[in-house]
Amino acid sequence: MADVTAVVLAAGLSSRHGTNKLLCLRDGVPLVRLTVSRVRNAVDGRVVVVLGHEADRVRDALGPEPVVDVLNNDYAVGMSTSIRAGVESVRPESAVLIVLADMPWIEEKTVSMIVAAYRGAGDTSAIVVPCAEGRTGNPVLFGPAHRDALLALQGDRGAKAVIEASASHVIRVAVGPQELEDVDGPAGVTADR
Repeated sequence: MADVTAVVLAAGLSSRHGTNKLLCLRDGVPLVRLTVSRVRNAVDGRVVVVLGHEADRVRDALGPEPVVDVLNNDYAVGMSTSIRAGVESVRPESAVLIVLADMPWIEEKTVSMIVAAYRGAGDTSAIVVPCAEGRTGNPVLFGPAHRDALLALQGDRGAKAVIEASASHVIRVAVGPQELEDVDGPAGVTADR
């Protein structure tokens, strides 16, 4: 089965948050580093971090994390540009785990379950989506068969259209409801929580 490369989307403007939320601290660690460290420990391939808004500050906040960073100069156009920049940097035969950098409650074991579900499917067309209480969320793992569809995304939208177009290939993994929250959700984020 193909290896899995994580693509962490860390290029956004944080416009709803008022400040760069990826630099906020949780337990003394910048949010972006916390997310990356949990993902890195659960995948066997590379971790690619897509930078854009305040790229130098976000890169510095990553500290010693062994990641490959990719600069998305078109980040203001929307999320699709970051997905494309990340996917373009991944080997075509690799599965891609798309991770939002502002999800501090995601657990390493959950990422490992998503990767295991993909491997267990034995299908390069599989898409693995976490779900809780009837709703789906992130991170989402796309088999390499979806590379072209991810590279064709446009505007300020994620990959929901790719998931919907391939509904018969979707595998759902049950997670705790808090793990689907990002810092814009009801749980929010506070310094050193």
